Amino acid sequence: MCASIPGANWNGTSCEITFLRNAYERISDALGNENGLCESNETCIIARNIGAYQGHGNLVAAGTIGTGTTIENVELLAYETNGY
Repeated sequence: MCASIPGANWNGTSCEITFLRNAYERISDALGNENGLCESNETCIIARNIGAYQGHGNLVAAGTIGTGTTIENVELLAYETNGY
């Protein structure tokens, strides 16, 4: 069952996924596993607000997560305007 879930790993007792909280995977960018969770080796959009509204305008670079941590090689994007 765990093998059928994109990004999931069986740890011996349960199925688990490691992802970055408060960000979501950029879908349809030909990177990652397209499960919507921000995991290693993906481009992700930062979710700064509670709820559906996360800003508007163009997506701009917001930083990167390199190597040496639990989640690695992530390019972070954010909407250029957050609020009115």
